[in-house]
Amino acid sequence: MRPRPVTIPTILGIFVALGGIIAGLLLIKNPTFLGIRASGEDIPIDIRTTNISDNSLTVSWTTAKATTGFVKYNDLVVSDDRDQERGNIGSYFTHIVSLRGLKPSTNYKIKIGSGKSVSDSQEIMTGPSLRNPPPADVIYGQVNTQGGDPAEGALIYIQLPGVVPQVALVKTSGSWVVPLSLARTSDLTSFAPYDRQTSQVNLFVQAGPLGTSSLSVSLSDARPVAP
Repeated sequence: MRPRPVTIPTILGIFVALGGIIAGLLLIKNPTFLGIRASGEDIPIDIRTTNISDNSLTVSWTTAKATTGFVKYNDLVVSDDRDQERGNIGSYFTHIVSLRGLKPSTNYKIKIGSGKSVSDSQEIMTGPSLRNPPPADVIYGQVNTQGGDPAEGALIYIQLPGVVPQVALVKTSGSWVVPLSLARTSDLTSFAPYDRQTSQVNLFVQAGPLGTSSLSVSLSDARPVAP
């Protein structure tokens, strides 16, 4: 048999191939390019904005299944804090994204990416720059599962009356730490006043499929909080 002749791709075929490559690169560079709406188990649940200062804030939420998560603002995509620390993208039930390097007293429009879905934009305002921060003060503790294992990946929310809520991620060891002295009043105009011994603090643990837990203690019992 005579060999089949080798044909050279047409100009149209070349453009089609190039278009596919470019589209693929766009999807890798910008995961929100798909524009898919949230559906089913990808939908962000219990979205909270915490730790707001003049140059940073934190967005956290949960999902019904383990999936990837990110926050987009100003054409920047910021991945989960654990992804930034480990250098690779993971799937989680709880999601926590810290935005840093922000400008004081600035309104930011953010979108939450959860799996293949992207939420509508929401606006968050940073606070003004403040001088003379109070002396350092941290509260900390340990979160375990009912079986006694560290509740790695759980989110612990800290709330004082009239104070911007704070959040911390529970580490592999089950430990957590919150620099409470940097928390601001709800209007963001000053560092939050509180009594380091008698003020009452509410703690709420969100551990996704492992469940939730809450506790109210005085700050005198928050260094550390009992497991």
